Amino acid sequence: GGGSPLVNILWCIAAAAGIIGAVLIQRVLRVKKRERDLGQRDRNAAGLRAYAYLLKLYEKEILCGQREEPPERWKELAEKARYSAHMLSPEELGELIGASERLRAKLKAQLPGGQKALCWLTGLI
Repeated sequence: GGGSPLVNILWCIAAAAGIIGAVLIQRVLRVKKRERDLGQRDRNAAGLRAYAYLLKLYEKEILCGQREEPPERWKELAEKARYSAHMLSPEELGELIGASERLRAKLKAQLPGGQKALCWLTGLI
């Protein structure tokens, strides 16, 4: 183009700031949505969301080195939430949410730098 170098530099800075801002806003929105999903009044729906989140976290755990099979209890609680006529108890929902908090903390502490940054940017951790 024929613009001055200063104008071109300012446009590049503005574009970069816009992209960074958009990524950060997406992260905040994803984290808020997860908090809303896990905190909803319908404990069965919250339990299913917590289970889905646990499975996403679990996929990344392999990058931390040793990984065990996910506890069968997670699946049992998710199946109860999905198929049972009974609502998950607050304690059962707490098991799923507590497991996700522990796994998220493990990933934050142990993931390699690039993977940690990617998981952070996407709102996973």
